[in-house]
Amino acid sequence: MAERLAGIKGRFILSLNDRPEVRENFSAFRFVDVKFDYTIGSGEQKAVGEVVILDVKDIHRDRNLPLF
Repeated sequence: MAERLAGIKGRFILSLNDRPEVRENFSAFRFVDVKFDYTIGSGEQKAVGEVVILDVKDIHRDRNLPLF
């Protein structure tokens, strides 16, 4: 998937579970870490992390771009 995204002419944003293999496979792109709690059937909260992966076209890495 990373290779296909690298070859597109347009822009993209992708959200995946924050796993070492995801970071390795998409290392050519920009990451934004997102932490939140899932509440699953039992009502107990579970802290989880996702990584939002962005293309790097026309984006300066030193800019702090909010997602929301």
